[in-house]
Amino acid sequence: MRFMRMLTTIYIVLVWNTRTLRGNYTRYDCSSADLNPIGSFSKNHLRGMIEWAQHNFNLPVLQTFLDAKPSGELQPITEDYCQDDEKDLGMSYDELAAFASCRKNERLGAVSMFEKHVLTETGASDYTPREMAAKIKTFHHFFALNRHKTTTLTPAYHATSYSPHNNWCDSRQFLFPSQNNGHTFQKIDDLTDLIEKRNHQDQLNAAPVIMAKL
Repeated sequence: MRFMRMLTTIYIVLVWNTRTLRGNYTRYDCSSADLNPIGSFSKNHLRGMIEWAQHNFNLPVLQTFLDAKPSGELQPITEDYCQDDEKDLGMSYDELAAFASCRKNERLGAVSMFEKHVLTETGASDYTPREMAAKIKTFHHFFALNRHKTTTLTPAYHATSYSPHNNWCDSRQFLFPSQNNGHTFQKIDDLTDLIEKRNHQDQLNAAPVIMAKL
């Protein structure tokens, strides 16, 4: 009871970290509070918690939350339109969480992240190298724009191995120059071109073998 009384005097904010990674929140407004109990959770973590509560507490109504399209509802909702967070972000929340984990847990930069997702079996995906390059560059572009905002985030309960609340434990810089025309993104573009040329050559080399089997 004493703890519950204490909580009633604390303003609690519910902003999950996938929004803060892209700066998709308002500093000193929707993110202002004394405590953020889900600050280290990704949207996927929260979906897992809702699914658990749905089954363990017999709350079928929670399925409506699971089926809902992620939306900040910053634009008017009409019969045929609802703002789509993942479309605006240029990537799914699964991908955003994966990129964030690579950066925080594995200490990967943009080039190393691209190499992992394109050149290794563990990072194999349904995307072409150029599509994956675009997603990774988008992630790092917006992360660089908004990294400084994480230094003033509301204190959060840390329950996951990664979190944007890294200003207390991440000594790397929090001010980044624009990377759109920098060496890092150019290196990704060069690797993409090299991979596409190699794949094209592999296809040319395989053509006679395929034709012979026909």
